[in-house]
Amino acid sequence: MTRRSPSTKFPKPPDFAAQARRFAEIAAEISAGILPGDYSEGGISAFAAKVEEIFCKTWLAESDRRSEQPPAVVERKPRGPSISAMIEQAKKAGASITMPDGTKLDFSKPESAASENPWPLDDFKVTKQ
Repeated sequence: MTRRSPSTKFPKPPDFAAQARRFAEIAAEISAGILPGDYSEGGISAFAAKVEEIFCKTWLAESDRRSEQPPAVVERKPRGPSISAMIEQAKKAGASITMPDGTKLDFSKPESAASENPWPLDDFKVTKQ
């Protein structure tokens, strides 16, 4: 991952003349059989001069843009509680918690087994035959 430098200083200008000359040579090689034009040494040099001017203007505009805008500060979202912390809180509160995988942990007090039974066993008597 590439990070932007927090510095507002723009690096020193590159050698635009060499870059523009190489760009003009490549453009001439690519378009020689396709587009009409002057592909002589003089024509390539004239095109390189125009490209160098465009490169310089673009570089200056970018340096002005960078000097005007302070670097953006990204505010991060705070982390949520860890799973172990959530489990400890649920234990203290006697509550239940659902884990990210769907598992449900219940820390409430268990109900007593002697609760009112809707099916009392006294009603069912087994007789031998």
